[in-house]
Amino acid sequence: MFGKGALLMIVGFSMIFLVFGHNFNNMATSSVINFDEFLVQSKAHQIAASGANFAANQVFMNSLWETGYSNLSFDGGTINVIISNPLINLATKTAICHSLPSNPQNKYTLYVPNADVAGYLAKGDQLGVCSTDPTGGSIGLITILSEGEYADKNSEVGILLRPSKFSKFAYFSNYEPSNIWWTNSDTVWGPFHVNGYIRSYRHPTYYGKVTCKNGLKYYTSSYKDKPNFYGGFEKGVDLPLPTDGVQKLEDAADASGVKFTGQDTVFLTFDKDSIKFRFHQNDKDSVVEAVSFSPNKVIFADNAVLRVKGSVSGQYSIGCSGNGYGGRGNIYLDDNITYDDDPRINTNSADLLGIIAQQNCYIADNAANSSGDIDIHASIFCEQGGFGSENYDSRPYGGDINLHGGIIQAVRRAVGTFGSYGTGTGFNKRYRYDQRLMLISPPHYPGTGQYEVVSWFE
Repeated sequence: MFGKGALLMIVGFSMIFLVFGHNFNNMATSSVINFDEFLVQSKAHQIAASGANFAANQVFMNSLWETGYSNLSFDGGTINVIISNPLINLATKTAICHSLPSNPQNKYTLYVPNADVAGYLAKGDQLGVCSTDPTGGSIGLITILSEGEYADKNSEVGILLRPSKFSKFAYFSNYEPSNIWWTNSDTVWGPFHVNGYIRSYRHPTYYGKVTCKNGLKYYTSSYKDKPNFYGGFEKGVDLPLPTDGVQKLEDAADASGVKFTGQDTVFLTFDKDSIKFRFHQNDKDSVVEAVSFSPNKVIFADNAVLRVKGSVSGQYSIGCSGNGYGGRGNIYLDDNITYDDDPRINTNSADLLGIIAQQNCYIADNAANSSGDIDIHASIFCEQGGFGSENYDSRPYGGDINLHGGIIQAVRRAVGTFGSYGTGTGFNKRYRYDQRLMLISPPHYPGTGQYEVVSWFE
């Protein structure tokens, strides 16, 4: 019995080890197959990413390039790239809702030549802007879709590009005078750049990335008033400010906007669904419907002073030209200028304003701004001057400048004075960046002449 039992036990263990060995071999084989699948898929993804980079580089070098790539051999696989550039010949293109081959749930709006529409529809695409497109079908964005194929696998990579606009900055200054300082009462959110020195007194605070050309200057040599940099700091960066931004805005007003000529002063009031304007202080306002007043949403005062206030509904750029004589070329904020639909409350707000002056943009020294805060919702651009407070060193202390947007200027202007006990005259600065300006900009806002990546998706 003992011999038979031992024999049965040996046979039983042998069967167990045989089954275990078979399963182990299957697991090992599956692991090799899975690893091979992973390598092939990774290679397809790398090829797709390379194609996206190739195409982006072509656009950076030539903004009119939209050829793309068709079955381009690369690293043992192939690259296919589609370029959607609605900034070129839009009248000859059609919006297509395009599904990515490997993941049909990912859909992006492409603007394709009319002659190619039938081919896209035959592949299952649909006419019109995709309802789920994260770009909203924006005609201000260039879309690059790159498909990489390797062996039996494919992968897609996409890039969104836009013409780089100076509105992307929370604060930009081409020149900082030696007598104006950032103080411990000052806080800035968003991208910040100075083509010179950043002058610091008692630890100002920056929450966005800070860049400058020359570095830091401290108010006292014995005490380091180092700023609080919470978004990073980099020096040695030089960014030129354009000198033709106002002229291009005027050209846009001539093309399909509104242009006031022959007036010393234009008073402009945004009143939600309507816009009011007059040419003298005691005149009666002319009232027009905002939606139909300016087809391309540009309002321009030629060789004049522009005075602005109100509640903005929609997207506009307002500007003025002038050589500074008699204040011409200056924009004055006579009271709060804010969005009707506040993007800090409703992140889907479509209200947006660009304020573009050839000379300066000033907070007016008047009764409305004499005490208490002033609220400004806009991206402000001053081509030859800067943003400041009128009579900054003699007006009474007014409170805070609550800016939601950005300031881009040739020369920094003062908004107040300070001493050992804080702000003496004028205003403190509370500059908060409008995060939407990373993706969108006011109509015909001055640009850098370059393109930039605003999104990379896979």
